[in-house]
Amino acid sequence: MISCSSDNGNENSAIIEYDKVSTVAAGVFKPRDLYATALTIDGNGNIYVASFQSNQIRKVDKNGVVTVLAGSGEYSEIDVNGQGEEAVFTTIVDLNTDSKGNIYFSGSNDRTLRKITPDGLVTTYLTEAEMGRQAFGFLIDKEDNLYISDATSILKFNPKGTSTILAGKPDAWGHNDGKGEEARFSSAQFIAKDSKGNLYMKENVGAEGIRKITPEGLVTTIKITVKQDGVYVPYVGLEDAQGLAIDKNDIIYISTANNNILQITPDGKGKYLLGEGDRPSGYKDGLVGEALTSNIGRIAFDENGDLIIIENRKNGINVRKLSRK
Repeated sequence: MISCSSDNGNENSAIIEYDKVSTVAAGVFKPRDLYATALTIDGNGNIYVASFQSNQIRKVDKNGVVTVLAGSGEYSEIDVNGQGEEAVFTTIVDLNTDSKGNIYFSGSNDRTLRKITPDGLVTTYLTEAEMGRQAFGFLIDKEDNLYISDATSILKFNPKGTSTILAGKPDAWGHNDGKGEEARFSSAQFIAKDSKGNLYMKENVGAEGIRKITPEGLVTTIKITVKQDGVYVPYVGLEDAQGLAIDKNDIIYISTANNNILQITPDGKGKYLLGEGDRPSGYKDGLVGEALTSNIGRIAFDENGDLIIIENRKNGINVRKLSRK
């Protein structure tokens, strides 16, 4: 276990080591549904997966059995609520779950946040008018607070539905750090939360680092560096990262465009989890460093602290697991 200094210089954050990669479920979606965009895990360890084009949300249980939670699987210009496969979705860009096991998802066409009960009943949770903006990414924490990234600001809805702007300003673009409305975002998207209540957000355009937002709304930028020839140099692939997660030790994880995962300490030092640098694309379970992955998308931690990833392959979308030592 490696210890690295955190951003306040007083605490130590331990990087968790992983020893093997295994397949949880293969071909969860067919090849036409490639471009895996959404992943979440409920409190019972069930995994939920969707892709941008799938028009359906599927559940993978602990035994790797795949079933349809909701959605017809057919594209439509109009979203329809209903039970299970009676519901109709356009596009799905993000998934989350609350403390009661309900699943929530957002889409780029319908511009709403919709809710699915554990038994598959789909309803509209928030409209675009109620959110004030379109949700490009969102997070529900353990207390069922809802955080929405709408490109230029981060909104917070408490469990009673009261909303506030935590940081940023609607339609005010930029990259400035600062508190509350002083901060600027270029394209706020994926969100994760650490054990201290800080949010971490990845921007989709012009990303200069991972943005950190404290519970008080103070925004700072974590510049990422990786070791190259024994020297730490700036990491330049952040815009292409498709996944963001935080482990129990507050280490940041992002999936990279070169078939790898970066573990990032709070002070921005990155370490490749699957072996140094670019990795060949492929499909092979086995020890970390020998296993092969392909087009890693979203990532999330299960109840055991193992890292779940979704990937795009010729046979469709796979769910893989990186197990802790």
